[in-house]
Amino acid sequence: MNLSVRLVKLISHKGLIVSIACGVALACAMLFIGLLHNAQLEFYFPGSTVDYQYALGFFGIWFLVGAFGSLLLGVLFKRIYKLIVQHTS
Repeated sequence: MNLSVRLVKLISHKGLIVSIACGVALACAMLFIGLLHNAQLEFYFPGSTVDYQYALGFFGIWFLVGAFGSLLLGVLFKRIYKLIVQHTS
């Protein structure tokens, strides 16, 4: 069987929803921390307005990291669970 077909079978709809939620939660947390800390004035222009382009890029990067990371962990745990179930049967 093709690798992509097997990967799609491992990823369920619930897994995608959970990974997207994890990505959004991580991105929101990191953006919140970045806006509060802002030591190098990356998020604000000198006139104290928010640089939305930088903030959106920052959010997008952390969203991808969180979503793909949790998706990979979900696939890994599902695979390990299947191996344990097959081994104990």
